[in-house]
Amino acid sequence: AGRMLEGLGHHVEHSVPDGLFDEDFFENFRTIVSVCNLVGLGTFEAALGRPMSRADTEGDTWALMQLGRAVTGSQYVAAVEWCHAWTRRVSAWWTDYDVLVSPVMTEPPPRLGELRNPETGRGRLNDLLQFTPQWNVGGQPAMSVPLHWTPDGLPVGVQFVGPHASEEMLLSLAGQIERAEPWSGRVPPGLRRSQSAAAYQPRSIHSCRWGLSCPMVVSLPWPGMTMVSGASRENSNSSMEPMMVEKSPQGNSAGGGEPCWCA
Repeated sequence: AGRMLEGLGHHVEHSVPDGLFDEDFFENFRTIVSVCNLVGLGTFEAALGRPMSRADTEGDTWALMQLGRAVTGSQYVAAVEWCHAWTRRVSAWWTDYDVLVSPVMTEPPPRLGELRNPETGRGRLNDLLQFTPQWNVGGQPAMSVPLHWTPDGLPVGVQFVGPHASEEMLLSLAGQIERAEPWSGRVPPGLRRSQSAAAYQPRSIHSCRWGLSCPMVVSLPWPGMTMVSGASRENSNSSMEPMMVEKSPQGNSAGGGEPCWCA
């Protein structure tokens, strides 16, 4: 992913937000999610007009609700406050960079049923999901882009995370990446396409009203990954390329910015 981004004109380097893999994160996340599941149980019971039992839910959901029963009010509030402070600490990284790039999961897709094993499923789930729960807590937009494929033909997602309220910038980046590395014709083994790959063509929908070359920053957080900063297009009359126009008048990696599509 990093080499592909460099080939599109982005500067890529290694960088990790402070606290991204904090040991206390998952414990506090689990506390909040378990209570939320328990509250959801009450909502469904009210709608059904009857108590719900273990047979009404998946095993993981029921287990989380039982954990939620043991959480005190003060423990829940403490977990929420910890996550608020953690979010402020992690989001400060986007002062200098625009996009964080990471895997979606730590391994290729697991087999069907593997995560439902009553003895090993929860541990496998925890091992796989090391890069995505952070954005459930932090509320920052993130997208998974299928940039790689296993030898068996299974898609491997690359995650792109932007600062708060940066959905438009992320979708612009996705458009640029898809034009460079199209995936509409790739289908996992065993699935049939409902339409020809040739019937789908990505569209460019805007052009830059400023006529600027567009510096951009993307970044990578983990050994073997990469980060991006300060790329620009030499020729503003080239084909449509969604990029990021930064607020810095020097066009350096100052973070933030206004998205545009440069023609």
